[in-house]
Amino acid sequence: MDFANAKRENVAMGKKVMIVEDNEFNLKLFTDLLQAHQFEVQGVRDGRLALDQAHIFAPTLSLWTFNCPMSVAPT
Repeated sequence: MDFANAKRENVAMGKKVMIVEDNEFNLKLFTDLLQAHQFEVQGVRDGRLALDQAHIFAPTLSLWTFNCPMSVAPT
């Protein structure tokens, strides 16, 4: 399979990636790279929010930073 066909298949198969990254530069880098290859990408900067958003976005793959912050809900 050539690269152009692989890109079309990514779109056709609904490849969705959630990136959970608190560093703004890294988040943009990964988002731009994956979007350039026709992936649907959602970036999230907080782990707890990512867990909530995953139910809605339903990603095929989720990439997390090693030390992702988790917000604390107010009590």
